[in-house]
Amino acid sequence: VIFSLKNDPANPEFAGHYEPGYLHDTYVRNDTLYGSAIYGNGGLYIADVSNKSSPQTLGMIVYPGSGTHNSWTSIDSKYAFTADEVGTTNHDMKVWALDSLPNSVKAAEWSADPTTSIHNVYGRGHYVYVSHYKAGFRVVDVRNPAHPVEAGWYDTYEPVTDSVPGSYAGCWAVFPYFPSGKIIASDM
Repeated sequence: VIFSLKNDPANPEFAGHYEPGYLHDTYVRNDTLYGSAIYGNGGLYIADVSNKSSPQTLGMIVYPGSGTHNSWTSIDSKYAFTADEVGTTNHDMKVWALDSLPNSVKAAEWSADPTTSIHNVYGRGHYVYVSHYKAGFRVVDVRNPAHPVEAGWYDTYEPVTDSVPGSYAGCWAVFPYFPSGKIIASDM
């Protein structure tokens, strides 16, 4: 759903909705929505939401076995970064070139540890901040999106004291947006 905060942020006004299917997570940059469809057909919906009452699908990135949990874009909006948490595809970060919508080409894949899933990806500048479950919190340099390179990491996962069983243990989310440069990484 889309709400306007323009007149009164304390009382948002309904402006419209976009519902091509179940969207687990959405990210909006300017007037473009990126909707992660974790189940069903899966993949990533890309929609023009400049007309809030009538969003229009621009394209969809569909790939076999997808379980797209969330997404972010490069600062120039030429690439989308997706995280696959479920499905039969690799549970890594995929990089998609967006210059050929409604279709898109996979430019790269990245994972610090293929035995654990990537849960979320968040962009800031030329970096993607990754919550990578048991592989911890990762910073990936995406100045060249076709060749992501790990720039740093911090492992939040302590298997001896962890009370969360299975593959969902470890780093759940990352918040890299404080003006101070500090980052919050939280475990499940």
